[in-house]
Amino acid sequence: MISDAAFFEMKNKNNGLDRDQIEKYLDISKKLKVGKLVTVSNEFVSDSSQSPLKIKPPKSIVLKHFSWTYLITKGQLLIFDNDTNILDADQIEIMKETLYYFENSVSGISGYTLMKAGWKELAENIRAQKPLKNSDEYIQDAVLSWYEEEKDMALMLSRKLGVLVKSSLRGAGSVKHDVKRLVKENNILGQLSIRNSVSDIKIIAEFERRVVSMSVKVAAPMDKGIVARITWISKQLHACKKREGSLFESLENQLWIEAEIKFAKSRIKIKLSELGELAELAKGKEIQAFHVVVISSFGSGFASNKKFIVLIEKMVLEFYEGIVQHLSNWNRPAPKLNIVE
Repeated sequence: MISDAAFFEMKNKNNGLDRDQIEKYLDISKKLKVGKLVTVSNEFVSDSSQSPLKIKPPKSIVLKHFSWTYLITKGQLLIFDNDTNILDADQIEIMKETLYYFENSVSGISGYTLMKAGWKELAENIRAQKPLKNSDEYIQDAVLSWYEEEKDMALMLSRKLGVLVKSSLRGAGSVKHDVKRLVKENNILGQLSIRNSVSDIKIIAEFERRVVSMSVKVAAPMDKGIVARITWISKQLHACKKREGSLFESLENQLWIEAEIKFAKSRIKIKLSELGELAELAKGKEIQAFHVVVISSFGSGFASNKKFIVLIEKMVLEFYEGIVQHLSNWNRPAPKLNIVE
């Protein structure tokens, strides 16, 4: 007796999913009462519950999509320090051979290497100050490209760190919301969540200035004065420089510190090189946290469908390696017993 079943449709190389084909498979699934249809291709989505196609499955069928890169990453994580992940030695060898094939160019499997045409069109139109409309289809393509690249960055970090890195959680209304944001503010936001990291990495891509900023939040020591708090974050960054040397120095001129002030709507922002002036700017105020921010100008590369990916993936790797992995939050010390004799 069959207790569960699913149809799988697999594509590789530059072969994308075909809408007509998937709709036919959905009809067959409905007729045969098979409740799952799973698609796999080189196309990325921000969540497996979404599809690269604009398609709405019947309520009785669950439509899932996985990129090959996602499956490769999951496989690599399973065999990473696999003393407990995979107990059967034969299964470990099978997984290794499978990954060996998937990672070979003959398999036709590739990561996300090209933003959609809408990304370039949007970047050029904003640069030329052309009016934007929420209904412009190319803006939606740009948003979807951003989601796909954000997912690709998360998977890339996952493979390098050996833990699953998560991109932003998005729902049915996310595309519409981000299109509105792009039309109004000319920027789009992203986020990467890394287990045990000092904080999530916040990402902003600004189309008008053609810059990308990445930041992490560091909780300040609340048992110290303002000057001591600034000294505390300064020492952490000095330790980053000591550990990473030339890598940190390559980022140093792009680094900013934002002081989060209690009850204030805006932060005090200052270049790392001018951190010594922060005490005077924050005089009489309470710093609750620091945001360590790197801002990189992509120039013409921002509008390039291919170069943008190269630049942003290099940036996130360097930011994490040079700074983020060495930062730590202040934790309030455990209360001490007050023994009264």
